[in-house]
Amino acid sequence: MIIEAIRLKNFLSHEDSAVEFTESPLWLVCGENGSGKSALFDGVEYALYGRHRGGDQGVNLLVKHGSQRAMAQVVVQLGQERYRVTCHLDARKGNLGGQVESWDQHVGTWRPINVGDGVAAAWTWLKPRLPDVDLFHSAIFLRQGQTAFFLRGSRSEYGTATDRIKRFASLLDLSRYTELSQRAQKCAGRASDRQKEAQGGLSALGDVSDEALDALECRLESASTEVEMAQQQVEHAAAISRGAERWNGLEANRQALLAQRKRFVQLIGDAAAIRRDADLVAQWDRAAAMLDRHWRCRKEAGRTRVEAQEALAQADTNEKARRLQQAALSKAEIHYRVLNEKALPALRRSVEATRNQAIALSLEAEIAETRCGLVGTTREVELLDGKDTELAEWRKRENALVRLELLATYRQDFERANAAAASAKACISVAERRRAIVGPVVEQRNESARQAHMDRVVLGKQVEQLNEQVAQLKGRIQSHGRLSGGEGECPVCGQELDEDRHAHVKAMLATETTTLQSLQWKLQETKRQHEDSKAAEERTAKHLRSGQRTQEHAQRRVVSARQGLRELEANVDQVTRKSDNLRSEIIKHHSEYEGELDLVTLRWVADERDRVADGLHNVESEADALNRARQRVREMNATLKTLRGRRTADAPPLGETEEPKDLQERAAAAQKWAEKWSPRIELLDQKSRCAQEAIRVLLTEVTALAEKIQTGRASADSRKREAVTADGEADDIAAKLGSAWATALASREAYETERQSVESRRESAERLSELERASGQLTQVEAQLTEKLQAMDAIDLKCRIPVEDAHACEKEAREAELSQNDIKRRLEEDLNGLTDRRAKSATYERQINDASEESETYSELADLLKEGGPIQVQVAEQAQQQIAQEVNEVLSLLGDPLRIRLGAARRGRGVHLQDIHIVDTSDPVAQPRFFEFLSGGEQFRVALALALALHKRVAHGQAGTIIIDEGFGALDEHKRDALALQLTDTSRGILSLGLASSVIISSHSTVVQRHFPYRWFVQKQGGTATVLSPGSGSDGYVSSGVDGDHDQGILSA
Repeated sequence: MIIEAIRLKNFLSHEDSAVEFTESPLWLVCGENGSGKSALFDGVEYALYGRHRGGDQGVNLLVKHGSQRAMAQVVVQLGQERYRVTCHLDARKGNLGGQVESWDQHVGTWRPINVGDGVAAAWTWLKPRLPDVDLFHSAIFLRQGQTAFFLRGSRSEYGTATDRIKRFASLLDLSRYTELSQRAQKCAGRASDRQKEAQGGLSALGDVSDEALDALECRLESASTEVEMAQQQVEHAAAISRGAERWNGLEANRQALLAQRKRFVQLIGDAAAIRRDADLVAQWDRAAAMLDRHWRCRKEAGRTRVEAQEALAQADTNEKARRLQQAALSKAEIHYRVLNEKALPALRRSVEATRNQAIALSLEAEIAETRCGLVGTTREVELLDGKDTELAEWRKRENALVRLELLATYRQDFERANAAAASAKACISVAERRRAIVGPVVEQRNESARQAHMDRVVLGKQVEQLNEQVAQLKGRIQSHGRLSGGEGECPVCGQELDEDRHAHVKAMLATETTTLQSLQWKLQETKRQHEDSKAAEERTAKHLRSGQRTQEHAQRRVVSARQGLRELEANVDQVTRKSDNLRSEIIKHHSEYEGELDLVTLRWVADERDRVADGLHNVESEADALNRARQRVREMNATLKTLRGRRTADAPPLGETEEPKDLQERAAAAQKWAEKWSPRIELLDQKSRCAQEAIRVLLTEVTALAEKIQTGRASADSRKREAVTADGEADDIAAKLGSAWATALASREAYETERQSVESRRESAERLSELERASGQLTQVEAQLTEKLQAMDAIDLKCRIPVEDAHACEKEAREAELSQNDIKRRLEEDLNGLTDRRAKSATYERQINDASEESETYSELADLLKEGGPIQVQVAEQAQQQIAQEVNEVLSLLGDPLRIRLGAARRGRGVHLQDIHIVDTSDPVAQPRFFEFLSGGEQFRVALALALALHKRVAHGQAGTIIIDEGFGALDEHKRDALALQLTDTSRGILSLGLASSVIISSHSTVVQRHFPYRWFVQKQGGTATVLSPGSGSDGYVSSGVDGDHDQGILSA
């Protein structure tokens, strides 16, 4: 991290200061104590971390007194990138957020970075890119009075093991171990959850013991026996059901065979009629197709003839309509020619001439009207002449009213001030009397308070004495009451203990017990009196404070009243002077009111304002009328000139001599005539358009009718030819059929009657084939009947029952079997479930054991990796040793005799990290000392060496800027010069060794300045700090504010 520039605006004591550190790697910020040097570095810390010397609270206190907004801006280089960080503050709202910009070297300007929303978004964006704030204080910024964060050993800050590990957490990135510990803890938690889940699953399995398994197997064996018996019942019922089905089937077959035998016998008896009907049907089927075709042709011929007649009739009707439309078309064409060639053009010419005449007459009427109006307006101007002068006089009176009202106000203020002064004198008198009354009361209450305090002290001493007496008496009673036999002698007389001879002990105990009770009662009473005395003292003190407040209030009232009286008397004098000056001014500018000044009041001014307002109102209306009349004269002259210019050369100037009314009437008459005939022109135009449209429609209809006539006659001829063709085909079919079918060919009705008669006999004819087979089938049926009867006789009598009854018995048996099978199946399922649960139980037990072992393993790992755990402690110890070695190397390079060593921790138990001990190698008998016990100079030297050692660690191997705030003031002259040479030596110093890339030092010592050619000077004047750089001014410095050359530097580039 390299600090390149700082800018502060209304930040702490800086109004607008800017500094840059790019010209040299060594800079000194110098100035007197309290001039504002450290405020520059406070701005750096606040811009980068949002913190300041007071922590992260009360940021509104960073705003300069008397200002509303503040700004802190820092340009910093992180690696290869340059950033400009700007933070804004408000005196009331505190932090207003900030922004981060990066330097675009290609364009040469700052480019804003989107850091997100929120007042802390910029710091959130910077946090992963900057070292921790504590490392910033130890390795980059050595703040005045807060050096060496890593060297502190105070128990209150880093006494416990965990807190001491925090010193190295950011530097060594110990968070990765903490994160691994948290992950291990989560794994342990998940393993514990799995263990609990497995235990819950194991509990949910229920009873899975061997006894439960044996009982279930016995129940299953009994169910299997019941199932076998049910199966035997089902087989018996099935056999009966099959026999019943066979017997009922044979009976149904026998009945069917009997029905067949009866039908065959009846068929043989109807044989003659069946053969006769079959011959008739065969003859009809042979001629049916030709008869049907004959009558279809006759029907088609009749239909086409009717259609031909209809087409001819429609053609004749269309011909008549065409002739009528042709006559109407001729009439329409004649009417259209008459309208367009004669009536319409003549009417249009007449109307246009009348309209032009009306326009010319309207222009002359307007000229005449303007001429007459100009004459009247000129007379009005002559009558109102002089009203504007009268208006100016009233305006002057209106302006005087302001001074008159102010004079009345001064007079009223004078009267009020006099009344207020009298009231203030009365208040002073009352307040002095009240103060005189309150004084003795306060003295009396003060005396009462002292007496109450003395009473409380006396009672407190009495309570202490009584407590001591009670404690002593209780001790004696306890000592005298040891009569249990364990003591060797009497606690009173010292002789051998004998209960009979030492009755005086019991008497003494009784007396002491009575005395103790009396003392305890007296103690309680005294305590109660002490509490009452304390309450009385508090009440008296309260009354005393109340009286003192009343006395102070009365005193303030007297002082305030006297101050008010003096102010009122001064106000009276001031009002008197203002009133006299105003009277002189009114007499000078408004002499008309000189005699009325003594009568001027606010009421008089109001009345005078109303009178002036009325006069102004009356005169203003007349003056406005005069101005309007003059304006109208000018406008009328211009209008008359314009109208005369619009008159044509051949038009008579009627407007110069005739009256406007006559001209307007003549123009209106002409316009009225033109408007009267304009609708007629529109009507004729409409009629012309309608005639043209009618001609077009009639022409279209005539053409369409001619086409329809031609089409209809052609269709009629075609239909006639089709009818002749159909009749010829029908005659050919009749000739082929001959006279045998003369009845069916005679008419359509005879054909339908004959067809229906044949169709009625078709069913009888179709039985001919069945008749031919009937004799043989009858013999077969007789044989089958004999066979069925023999089979039925062979079936068992138990099976000769209805099939429904047999099936019902079989169904009951099967239902009983299914019920037993369900019982058996449920028992088998229970057995399988119990077997599965036993297997799951074994699985759950293994899971519980595995999860328990996993949880213990992860818990142990989390304890090892946790913050302050053994692993982090070991890593921190190794880093502590390396840092100590690096610090000693830096001290050696600086030629400093101080060295640091690691020793036993001095704070808290269980602390693994060692404490830092400092040894002065130049003193052979010097003892190791803790950092807190070093002198200020020694602390600064060790802190600087630590910062140089940690610097590259913090910046990941890259050297940056080190800021030293007021460290040289604690060194003696020899050490200060030696260290300054180490810092500024370009060949063997800190910079040449690569321990830092730049150094910024703040110091008020003028001796240090000679070692630093590049420096900024901070001075404070009137509470405002200003930063000056070496220049050509009278004091050798020039301001670094934004109005100077630095405004063009890297801060605003």
